[in-house]
Amino acid sequence: MTWRPAATGFWRGASDVAGAVRDILASARFRRALAATVRQRVADNRWPILISLGLATLIYNGIHKRPTEEFVRNVAVKVRDAPEGVRIGIEPPTVRVVFRGSREDMLGLDMAPPVVYVAYPGGQETDAGGGIPVKLRRKRDVRLAGMRGFGSVSVVSVEPDEVTLVKDEEATIGFDIEAPRLEGTPHRGFRAEVVDYSPRRAAVTGGSRRLKGWDALGYKLQLAPVSVEGRAADFSREVEVLPPAGEDAMGLTLPASKVKVDVRIVQPRHSQTLDGIPVRLSFPQGYAFPCGVAVEPGSVRVTLVGAEEQLRNMTAGDIGVYAEIPEGAALAAETPLEVALVARAPQDRSIFEINLSPPQVAVTAIEAAPDVPEEPGEPGLTDAPPAAGAPGEADAPGAPAVTDESGASAPAEDAE
Repeated sequence: MTWRPAATGFWRGASDVAGAVRDILASARFRRALAATVRQRVADNRWPILISLGLATLIYNGIHKRPTEEFVRNVAVKVRDAPEGVRIGIEPPTVRVVFRGSREDMLGLDMAPPVVYVAYPGGQETDAGGGIPVKLRRKRDVRLAGMRGFGSVSVVSVEPDEVTLVKDEEATIGFDIEAPRLEGTPHRGFRAEVVDYSPRRAAVTGGSRRLKGWDALGYKLQLAPVSVEGRAADFSREVEVLPPAGEDAMGLTLPASKVKVDVRIVQPRHSQTLDGIPVRLSFPQGYAFPCGVAVEPGSVRVTLVGAEEQLRNMTAGDIGVYAEIPEGAALAAETPLEVALVARAPQDRSIFEINLSPPQVAVTAIEAAPDVPEEPGEPGLTDAPPAAGAPGEADAPGAPAVTDESGASAPAEDAE
């Protein structure tokens, strides 16, 4: 094919050109000429270059430099490069380290705690009768987890600046387990509490000196926190065992089995009392009730039990108290009917319990009073008409009465 010779010629020519350029750049004459040109350019533009570098430095520092402050952390001391099977005790196990950095660096140290490493003293005796003192170098021995993220953190001081390494033995000691910590917020209006957790004691295997120190100080093992976020009902959860607060698990054998934690979700009960709630009567459909009904007492006291936020704005108008007359019951004036009361609250409120005082009322019928004829002349009643020929109220005294064709009486002048 014709393209292969063309491609071969092209690459051969490009290679020759590249070789010539490389020879020129490598020649002493070219380097001298380039250096002279750069020196001349710098000499001609000295001040603009210096001003540009100064401005660039100020801008960089203004953007990247953050305010710093000192903060203190208790850092664990660990032995590096110790032979397998050899336990080395460290006294003290933690040191006080003062760091300098920004607030962001401080938060980063809390997420990834630093460690102080000391080298294993190979060839030196570390028996139980004595120990090997080791000086701590604040810049070399303090190691930050994830060094890239803490480039602006510096170590100010380490106290004490010396630890003692001693040979230790393996031991197994039992420790009590502290109640787990609950984190998160339950459903609105509810409260969470730990009911029980089991087992409450566990054995830990590790360095004898370290474990005996824990035991002497009364340390307790921790449990992983239990989340109750959004919970509205009781539940159980298995969590793992952790070292005591402020201690690390390096060189320890913690229980592999988990601890069962029972958590109860409760809603606090609050009460509110409302006085003078009127009693209303409720009759069955088609009930023929008397003309009047009396209820004794006419109002009662209502005590509500429920969530505090639900009772906060409750008023007497939100509660209805009813005396429901049973079907077939007869109301009489002589014998009161004892009727149990029923209270009704708004359905959108979480009311656990409603107590009434008294819990029942007496209902009696009121009979209508008999009609009594009123005396003549009483206001509001009309008297019977007068007899024929007898003078009426409208007649003048002594005027004769005249009877017309209709039988009605009239004065004499009208008759004429």
